[in-house]
Order: sequence, then structure tokens, then C-alpha cells
Amino acid sequence: GYQEHSFVFELPDISVLPDRSRNILASGERDYSTVPDPLLFMDGTPVVTEEDFDARRNEIVSLFAEHVYGTLPTEGFTTEFTVVEEGFALEGTAERKQVKMTITTEKGSLDAMILVYLPVSEPKAPVLVELNYSGNHTVLDDNEILPSVYDANTPVSQIESERGKDLESLPVRDAISKGYGVCTLCYNDIAVDSREYYSEGLISLFDDSDF
Repeated sequence: GYQEHSFVFELPDISVLPDRSRNILASGERDYSTVPDPLLFMDGTPVVTEEDFDARRNEIVSLFAEHVYGTLPTEGFTTEFTVVEEGFALEGTAERKQVKMTITTEKGSLDAMILVYLPVSEPKAPVLVELNYSGNHTVLDDNEILPSVYDANTPVSQIESERGKDLESLPVRDAISKGYGVCTLCYNDIAVDSREYYSEGLISLFDDSDF
């Protein structure tokens, strides 16, 4: 089980903070003036065409890989997808698919469970892709949602009591009503926020220290 801890950060003299941070604390408003424009290349060239947008996206992804998240492996693994359940949901307005993703490397194979909702009204709907943080069964009050791989040993009674408890974290109903699909999986299937169990998810299949 998890233990709850409370932390208090005291900063009696905010003059030690940068001007921008002091202004936020003083005004209660965030200052986004220094945030880079996503529609300008690093050299200042504006994004105009669809090709420009793709190139700028790649530039941003590279920056996040270098400075924030690290690199993703591009070889040395295979990926297999198997639909394990499908049906209709949300009063027939959405098609639900539950897909087992199997990643295999020389170290072995592990699974993750992907949950997808697609609007029936839009055959080629754009799809929002997002991790969830408490298990697939918590993002919507749909009794057909299977537990995430991480929750395979969670008691059934707990799974049922938690169904839909994080409705606000992923706006599935709103997305479907506006013609968007939703695709999600629980981050615990990749790597758990736990020193003891961190390496039991998909991340354990990869050795690259920068991953």
C-alpha cells in the first residue's frame, strides 16, 4: 500500500526566484510570453504549409527527446496487436475495441492493454491518444472495460468500485459527441511509479540508458 505524506515548502524571500516566477507568485497569473511559438521553426521561419507542420512537429519531438523524455528505441523489438474484445458503448454512439499490445525483445515479451472508443458517426475520425493513470477501467463507467495488465491481480470488487472514477481525466463522452475517437492505456503497463516495481513493465525489455 501507499503512504500519504504532506510536504511544506517555505520560501520566506521570493527575491531569490527569477523575475518571471516572482510575477506569477505575486499576481496569481501565469506568464506565457517566453514559451516558444509552436508555429515557428527554431530559426524563426513560420510554419505555413502542411509539410512545414510535419517538419516542425519532428523538430519539437526531437527537442523533447533531447531535453525532457529521452529517446525511444526504433529497432530491436517487434510489436503485435490482438483485439480481445469489441462492442458498442455510450448508447450506441461509439464502437469500443480493447487491444492487447505485445512487445517482444531478446529479453522476452510483455503486454499492455489498449482501450479505444471510436464514434460511429465518423468512419475516419481523428483520435486523441493519451495515457491514463489509474487503469483503463477508471476512465469511463463502462462495465465491459477490461482491467489493465498492471491490474490483473487487483480484486474484482476493487475494480468494480473504481469504474469511471476518473471520468474528468479523459473526456471520452465529449470526444465521441464531437466526432473524435479516444485511445488510452495505463502508464503502469509501461513503468510503475515505484522503486520496487518500476522495472516490471514494458520498460524492462529495453536496456538503453537514454530510453
